[in-house]
Amino acid sequence: MKNLLAKVALTINDTLYMKDPNSSSLGIRIIKEGISLLDEAGFEHFTFKKLALRIETTEASVYRYFESKHQFLLYLINWYWGMIEYRLAFETANISDAKVKLKKAIHLLTSIPDPEVEMVFDAEVKLKRVVINEASKVYFTKEVDKENEHGAYAVYKSIVSKVVEFLEEINPNYPYGTMLVTTIIDNNKKITALQRFWSLLNPDRKDIRNIYIFAIFGGLLSLGLPLGIQAIINFIQMGQVSTSWVVLVFLVVAAIVFSGIMNIAQMRITENLQQRIFVRSAFEFADRIPKIKMVELIKRYAPELTNRFFDTITIQKGLSKLLIDFTAATLQILFGLVLLSFYHPFFIFFGIILVFILLVIFRLTTEKGFKSSLRESNYKYKIAHWLEEMAYARFSFKMAGNPEHTLERTNSYLKEYIKSRNDHFRVLMQQYTILIVFKALIALALLVIGGMLVLNQTMNIGQFIAAEIIILLVLNSVEKLILSLEVIYDVLTALEKIGQVTDLSLENYEGHAIPKNSSSGFQLEIKGVSFDSELYKAPILNELNFQVNPNEKIGILADSSISYNVLFNLIGGIYDLQKGTITLDKLPLGNLNVQELRNTIGNMLMQDRLINGTLEENISLGRTYVSFEEIQSVAEKLGLTAYIANFSEGYSTIVNPEAHFIPADVVRKILLARALVGHPRLVMIESPAASLNPEQIQTVIHTLKAQPNCTMLIATQDRNILSMCDRIIEIKNGQLIA
Repeated sequence: MKNLLAKVALTINDTLYMKDPNSSSLGIRIIKEGISLLDEAGFEHFTFKKLALRIETTEASVYRYFESKHQFLLYLINWYWGMIEYRLAFETANISDAKVKLKKAIHLLTSIPDPEVEMVFDAEVKLKRVVINEASKVYFTKEVDKENEHGAYAVYKSIVSKVVEFLEEINPNYPYGTMLVTTIIDNNKKITALQRFWSLLNPDRKDIRNIYIFAIFGGLLSLGLPLGIQAIINFIQMGQVSTSWVVLVFLVVAAIVFSGIMNIAQMRITENLQQRIFVRSAFEFADRIPKIKMVELIKRYAPELTNRFFDTITIQKGLSKLLIDFTAATLQILFGLVLLSFYHPFFIFFGIILVFILLVIFRLTTEKGFKSSLRESNYKYKIAHWLEEMAYARFSFKMAGNPEHTLERTNSYLKEYIKSRNDHFRVLMQQYTILIVFKALIALALLVIGGMLVLNQTMNIGQFIAAEIIILLVLNSVEKLILSLEVIYDVLTALEKIGQVTDLSLENYEGHAIPKNSSSGFQLEIKGVSFDSELYKAPILNELNFQVNPNEKIGILADSSISYNVLFNLIGGIYDLQKGTITLDKLPLGNLNVQELRNTIGNMLMQDRLINGTLEENISLGRTYVSFEEIQSVAEKLGLTAYIANFSEGYSTIVNPEAHFIPADVVRKILLARALVGHPRLVMIESPAASLNPEQIQTVIHTLKAQPNCTMLIATQDRNILSMCDRIIEIKNGQLIA
């Protein structure tokens, strides 16, 4: 029944494409290969350039069908829900029982379809994975309301309504049908810890395959010991030394040596895997942290969230045990049971019982163990966060003169940690207790029954000893499996913790390139801009309207610093627009490549900090287009040169992020220099006069006036700086009053 529905044509909302991809062979290839590329690389690393190379066409050809990768993903999501809608209608058409229809619907919404036994559309399996992993990204854009108005989510709503109808047939009075159905769909989109684990191993499939090959050969060789001993005992019983006996001894020893060589090879491969996992994790964090949407971090403390990186070490340590010990134990059990079955039919029954009990142990305890491990980890991070807070605010804690508070709060977290750890340990003890009882019963049964088989001459002494050795190997392997559950919990928990960072939505860096016009500053227009936050009852910005001409210097006087800070963050693309428009050189902000835009903007905002690096690095901030000569020039204009001359290493002096023994005015000048280098076309500055004396303020004014080809927005209460501006804009209660 594979791909039985592949020829069914689906109607897609025409606002989701520039040209219908089903109208040409190229468009069909774009869809097919685009799904595969999204499934392999993920939305963040998916680009039309990569897709064009894959289908051997030009990037411009792809843009003829879709204006952005966001629109492409939205098209695919609609195509997916169209498939589900068709399959739902097809599979429930002749069913009258509402319960059966509901069961069918839930299966369609939550399970990965099997093309061998189900009627599926072409590429539906890959597309479902894309929807599960990437669909949430289409909702975090400012265009979501407009897309909804144009019917982009109509098919999804239709499916929800249809399933709600099935619910109402069963229980007409159930009041939360829509909520229940959407919850089922949303929960299905959450990546499970096991999916994260397979995703982690996916790039190293070849190496893992080699580990399994070595493990299989190692497992087979390890069975040479009992078989060899059985044969040796048989020769010894004959009462003479023979060539066959010598050869067997040599082969047994050789099997042990080669088994060890296989283990060494596995260790080498696993070490390479551990190194690659650490490197990939470090690059993943380094790539994602600057790109995470600010809305994702409003209720989170970013430095504390970054601590999840250390779970990479847990994964490194646990992975070797899982790939070597766990695999070897599993194969030893499998091969041992197969070998035992040749001795007597009873051992087949023994193998079935053993596997059944193992599955029962795993089924009854693993979910509970994983949840308790997650709770334990949560409190572990809370304690680490609190200790970091104490270190960060150590001066405040010292001056507060109340050391008991820090201990009391630490103690409260420790109580919860110990409780959750005990809960987790209780699960581990339960598993191990079952194992001990299980081992004792199996050993008793096998010794008694094996002895009876020997007495009845069904087995000889050599076979009995070999069988007992195999049984001991199997029981030891079972013990390894049970004991490795703690490692499995640790690895899966670590993956969930890392997922708390990697699951956060990233900024979209698609859009038009910024015009490289360095001869003038930006023309800026703010039209009807409003911004709300759940932290405040009143809007932070309310219907803001003003225009700034190229190279104009605008002073902003506000009754609250949050007003101009939010405004600057909106212009810089840090926050998404909620209402209104912002244009730069008459180009809407939403159509611009935000990453390129920021290369043309200099800023000194309240969030700006020094970094752990040299003075030069603190000013250039890694921007390769900023020359050392420009850094020196701006530093001299701001009066930094005399201060830097006090350091023996000059611009190479390492600066502490907390600016120990660096005057506050020097910190402000370094941050201001950072904003002015790189020939920005727009500079946004908050409180440039803070911590400066009157003479230094005049130096700053002179420097800002002399900044060429640059539009400036300067938020300040200082009248001297406001007087140098071409115009002053006053904001009160989020509204423009002057």
